Amino acid sequence: MISPVHVDAEDGSIKPTIMSDVKDKGGSVQRLAHTSREEIIAFGRALADAKNVATPGGAIRSICGTVKLSVHEVRGLVVAEETRAFGVFDTAKEGDSSHADIFQIAGTPQAARSARLQLWELANKGFQST
Repeated sequence: MISPVHVDAEDGSIKPTIMSDVKDKGGSVQRLAHTSREEIIAFGRALADAKNVATPGGAIRSICGTVKLSVHEVRGLVVAEETRAFGVFDTAKEGDSSHADIFQIAGTPQAARSARLQLWELANKGFQST
């Protein structure tokens, strides 16, 4: 999680806006079966540093934590009539075999909002600060 983009500076909670990625482009995650928390933190630091160099004068970004979720928990989130809310897909990339994406698969706008709220609540429970 990158501060101040993903995390509220006042209370340390994950911003709900991070859940918007899952509805249209996929929420990027790394799988601990293929990497370590330390490597994920190092990747996050490098990403934040690169963004800071690319946008001088902008908000200073830094890694402030990670979120640990099980794929079973994410796929277990349901909306109306027990419809699965999210899919988790292996989207490994060259140089990043741990990459996966969470996609919202809930259909109606109301179900989609409910799904993202459930995922946001789950993410806040799984947040681990660095």
